[in-house]
Amino acid sequence: SKKGGIRAVMSVSASTLAKSLSGIDLPQSKENINKYISRNIVNMNKESQSKILKIFESLPKKDYKDMAEIEKELGRIL
Repeated sequence: SKKGGIRAVMSVSASTLAKSLSGIDLPQSKENINKYISRNIVNMNKESQSKILKIFESLPKKDYKDMAEIEKELGRIL
């Protein structure tokens, strides 16, 4: 399944995902969230960057009004 495949590949902690979103102003579109994360994770190692980007690229395309909404969708993916 798609969910199982992502889960098997992604071993990124919840705190790392939260750190990648640190300081973001919401609401934001999925595209803007991904742009923000790309800029916010530059100091992480390349493997972590790749995993984080894949996770957030898996989010449904929509506007996210708050962190709880993002976390809910991440919970469905992971």
